[in-house]
Amino acid sequence: GGQAGRRTRRWHYVDFHGGCDYAPGRDCPDGDCLVAAIDREFAALADRRRPDAEREVALKYLVHLAADAQQPLHASPKGDKGGLEFQVTLHGKGDNLHIVWDVRILERALASSGMDEAAYARALLAQAPSAKDATRASDRPAVDWAQESCRLVRDGDLYPASHELGDDYLDAHRAQLDERLRLAGARLADMLNLSLDPRED
Repeated sequence: GGQAGRRTRRWHYVDFHGGCDYAPGRDCPDGDCLVAAIDREFAALADRRRPDAEREVALKYLVHLAADAQQPLHASPKGDKGGLEFQVTLHGKGDNLHIVWDVRILERALASSGMDEAAYARALLAQAPSAKDATRASDRPAVDWAQESCRLVRDGDLYPASHELGDDYLDAHRAQLDERLRLAGARLADMLNLSLDPRED
């Protein structure tokens, strides 16, 4: 929050302006977007010449931003600030589609499963491994993650036909959210392993 929150607000999303092909000058002016922020924080964390306190801050940002990149609405071609401007009514209360994907689907999953967050995370970890991740060999994973999320928004049914939502919408997207959470964990782990690899000293 505060000044740091205002300074880093645009780090949490990227608006694509030409389909889902990323053009830094157009989609990330001045390096002020999710893709560039992930790359910067990764570089800061991996730089052992930097003070530990600075690298700790980079680690915290990287954990948050890598997760953001997997939530599709953080990288969208829609031009509505990732669903923040797509107003919905959920159970009779005002909300927006971004919050539905950030919070409400998971809240519903926790309530219907009877699990707390830690138990739910363990259940996701216990599932069979996902199909091979094509981004693992990438030399620009942040770009690939964002473009993948953008395609999910472009080609999927994330935007409902009605602005009035109920449990049917939340339940219909639970499996997709689960998969995005699992990808977020695996991709973050890869990034942390790479940035903190002692063999790179």
